[in-house]
Amino acid sequence: MTIKAIHSTESKLKNRLTDGDYPAAIELCQKFEKDVEANQQFTCIQAITKDVKRLENLVQLKLDASLLEVTRSFVEHSYERLLRVSRII
Repeated sequence: MTIKAIHSTESKLKNRLTDGDYPAAIELCQKFEKDVEANQQFTCIQAITKDVKRLENLVQLKLDASLLEVTRSFVEHSYERLLRVSRII
């Protein structure tokens, strides 16, 4: 993955979260973390390490909110996405 692609990953991840596509967001976050780790030799990538943790926390917060919402009003599509997430993590 190129440095440019690593930088664009954050906006892609936020879009996935906004769309409620949590499985894709988690997979993207995991890939992002691996790519950042693999490119630590670049100074600009070293600074992104904090962003990885921030993005993981954002994903967790969105998942928690979605789980709460599913308990309030069941929507099959949302529930299916949450089930797929549970298989990933």
